[in-house]
Amino acid sequence: MRKLMSVFGVAVLFALAAGPAMAAKVELPKANGRIIPATLFLVGTSDKEGRPDAAVIDRAGIAGAVGKEKMFVYVSVRPSRQTARNIDAKGVFTLNVPSRSQLEQAGFCGSVSAISGDQYIDKFAVTGLTPVKGSQVDAPMIQECPISMECKVVKTKSFGEGSHTMYIAEVKSVWIDDSVLNGSDSKFPGYPNPVKVDSILYYPGGGAGSGFYSIGQRQGASEELFKTKYPDAKQ
Repeated sequence: MRKLMSVFGVAVLFALAAGPAMAAKVELPKANGRIIPATLFLVGTSDKEGRPDAAVIDRAGIAGAVGKEKMFVYVSVRPSRQTARNIDAKGVFTLNVPSRSQLEQAGFCGSVSAISGDQYIDKFAVTGLTPVKGSQVDAPMIQECPISMECKVVKTKSFGEGSHTMYIAEVKSVWIDDSVLNGSDSKFPGYPNPVKVDSILYYPGGGAGSGFYSIGQRQGASEELFKTKYPDAKQ
């Protein structure tokens, strides 16, 4: 505790000495990515017996894209979790974006393991979520989620002395509920409308204010915002 406090104290003194611009910030004793908000995803997998599972994974997102035809995503999972065992066994998963209306079901899926001792817990039966067979991979999509992606693992990487395994996967197909798509009058017809998708952000950490947050009002596109603030700026 003394060592931690001494490091913290030095950080505070450095911030104060650095002047007003830095005085409001304090350097943490170590990097902690858990302070960063994350999009809430439900990852769909199935085990060797073909039993479906869904789990909340907040360490997930877009890893990259090749042109407009290929997209890669990632999920990082503790090897002890059933989700990791299922992905290791089959090399595939689905990435599903829940709406606020599925928040309670997602909370259950993120808190309860599908395997507890010799007991299998069917999260779909408990929550009423519907597993849907995709066309590309042997893993369940979730019918109620407005966006689902079928993903095939192309690379894995271990982090933190084996505490997490990152699965990088190619998106083989994307499924979107037509009720959340932009209309023909939109600048981007046929693309998902974020307000209609109504996805969730997760603030981890367990402290005051941590938990789930719905995405609020649209603030504008990058170009709209900077041209409003800096009308004379050149692109």
